[in-house]
Amino acid sequence: MFTQPLIGPVRERNPFRNAAIVVLLVLACASMGRAQTSSSNQLAITDAILSAHCVPAAPTAYGIPFQGPDGRTLTIQGLNFNNAASPLVTLGGQSLTVTAFTPTTITAGFDCGQFYTGSYRLTVSTGIGQPFNDSIIFSLSTQGPAGLGGVKGDKGDPGPQGANGLNGNDGKNGSNGSNGKDGQNGLGHRVVNTQLLPGQGGCANGGVELDSYNIASDGTATLSDTKIVCHGNNGSNGNNGANGKDGAPGQNGRDGAPGLNGGQGPQGPQGPAGVAKGYYKKFDSTNITSTNSSVLSQVVTGSPAYLIDAKVNSPFANNAKSVSCSLTALDNGVLTTVDTSDALLIGNTQVTAKGGISLAGVYSASSSTASVTISVSCTTGGDTRTLTNGRLNIVGANSLN
Repeated sequence: MFTQPLIGPVRERNPFRNAAIVVLLVLACASMGRAQTSSSNQLAITDAILSAHCVPAAPTAYGIPFQGPDGRTLTIQGLNFNNAASPLVTLGGQSLTVTAFTPTTITAGFDCGQFYTGSYRLTVSTGIGQPFNDSIIFSLSTQGPAGLGGVKGDKGDPGPQGANGLNGNDGKNGSNGSNGKDGQNGLGHRVVNTQLLPGQGGCANGGVELDSYNIASDGTATLSDTKIVCHGNNGSNGNNGANGKDGAPGQNGRDGAPGLNGGQGPQGPQGPAGVAKGYYKKFDSTNITSTNSSVLSQVVTGSPAYLIDAKVNSPFANNAKSVSCSLTALDNGVLTTVDTSDALLIGNTQVTAKGGISLAGVYSASSSTASVTISVSCTTGGDTRTLTNGRLNIVGANSLN
């Protein structure tokens, strides 16, 4: 059953006499897809109608639900409502209580106070997936203001004369039978609603094309009628509806893929000059023999390079043996000779004199955090000698040029 929506040029003395009207809208692709199904037990909805109009809360109250109370009945026509479990009915996500059902009819309780003016998806389900589910668009709308009367169309051409029917046999008058029970609504009607833009279908303000289909018992749909209803002039704006409740927060999105490495940044400004580390070691006197021994030693760390100089004084007399010294660096178990002295010989066999032995050099450490032992070691050619006024100077450096 189809109820024409009051959206075209229709005149009404009292615009609020029928305060709400139920409209059943079905997408064309849904109806044709169901007609071609190969399942013999495919559940299908062919029609749905409400037992009485839903009354608005006020003549212009479009943003609040219809008036209650309960007591109306929604009747749904279709096929195979018993193809699995008992049918479940929802309208716009709201569950409706099924009061009775047959393979072709479902009745369910309906509370107008749970709905606003608008379109809702009506769903019937007896199981999961196909062929146990079907849905259509079910609209609840209030009657708008009356539109202007349309221009009367031209009279159509008369159809051809039909052939004469065969004469039937004379029958006997039978006795009057008793009144039969009301039959169920037929299966064969479905309407597809297509919106028309302004200027289409001869409608200045746009409108709706209503295509009616007859549905056979096997589910085949055949186009039986097409009507175009034009929109009237726009009415005044209604009151703003109340704000809806905030929806639940959505789930956090997944982390994005790691970004590509950035390019080399510009060189930073020159930092302030570092404080050079310095070390100083000395002795007044110490004895050396023919066995090489350390006379000055200092552990250094914290610099990548070091500037070193050392000096000792050795006496020489008649028949004195030679004296030689070396400057070394011990770094992570590796001994490196930085500088050595040539052997010193007595220059005057009659006078005892003192000669100075000077050592100097630079050393690059294995790292700025390495612990390096810098030493001065001396030995004689075979006698004992007393060295005096020895010193060792070390200065840390950031780099060597």
